[in-house]
Amino acid sequence: AAPDLIIAEACNGAWKAVRKNLMTAAQADFMSHRLAATFDALYPAAGLAPLAMSIARRLDHPVYDCFYLALAEQRGATMVTADRRLIARVAATEWQGRVIALADYGAAAP
Repeated sequence: AAPDLIIAEACNGAWKAVRKNLMTAAQADFMSHRLAATFDALYPAAGLAPLAMSIARRLDHPVYDCFYLALAEQRGATMVTADRRLIARVAATEWQGRVIALADYGAAAP
């Protein structure tokens, strides 16, 4: 599951990859058509915005990332991220248990 914002973020990443000749336009187009189907659920960013904004202010962290944390909080889930800055920001906060480093993800699996 992810906020529907992930579609825009992934497409923007693909656009940048095409500009840098790391991906073809056809690959980017293919990805954009299939991306939503890779998630079991997409949640509207609009419904997450108030909590994401509150988290962003409290952590002094970009709100884009806080949408994912807001969804984890709302769903009682854990988010996986490679964003070391976000991981550092949530340390010793009420959201510490909602975030796990990508590098630690396999080790945390049962």
